[in-house]
Amino acid sequence: MGRPDGRGGRRPRCCGGQLLVVRRPRKGPFLPSPPPATVLEPGSTLIVFGTPQQVERLDRAAVVGALTG
Repeated sequence: MGRPDGRGGRRPRCCGGQLLVVRRPRKGPFLPSPPPATVLEPGSTLIVFGTPQQVERLDRAAVVGALTG
């Protein structure tokens, strides 16, 4: 967390799922199709699309801060 979710205009490839929407902590606005430079903060809500296995990998990557391209 606290780092961009991708570099060089690319989405993270670590998990196979798609990050569709980010909502900042404390009920901030929804950010659809977040750009790769979006910083994920602790407490952010992520809405993702993928198989159950891809969603689980995205969850684990977000927890350890590994959503970098």
